[in-house]
Amino acid sequence: MLSFGRHFFELSRRNGPFALDLLRATCHELSEANHLLASLAQKSVKQRLAEVLLMLRAKFSEDTDGCIDIDLKRSEIADLVGTATESLIRLLAQFEREELISRQGKRFKITQAKKLAQLAELVD
Repeated sequence: MLSFGRHFFELSRRNGPFALDLLRATCHELSEANHLLASLAQKSVKQRLAEVLLMLRAKFSEDTDGCIDIDLKRSEIADLVGTATESLIRLLAQFEREELISRQGKRFKITQAKKLAQLAELVD
C-alpha cells in the first residue's frame, strides 16, 4: 500500500491536469455528501424521499418506459432516504395516490417532477 501511495503522489506531482481533475472530482463528491447529510438532518422523510427519487433519476436516467433506470430493492431505497422500509412503502403508496410517481412492477416513474422538486424544497 505504501508503494502505491508513493507512485500515486509521484504521478499526481508530474501530471498537473490529472491532479486537478482528481481534486475537482473529490470536491464534487464531498459537496454531494455534505448536501446529503444536511438533507438527512433537516428534512422530513417525505421530503428526503422526493429528493432521492429525483437524484436517482438524474444519476441513472430513464429507461425506454420512462422509469428510473436502476434496480434497487425497497430496503436499499429506504437506506438512501434514512428511514424504515415500512415507512418507505407507505410513502411510495402516498406518492402514487397523489400521482407524483407511478409504479411498473418494482420500477418507478416520476410523473410530476416539478411537484416532487417543490416537495423536496429544491425549487420555490
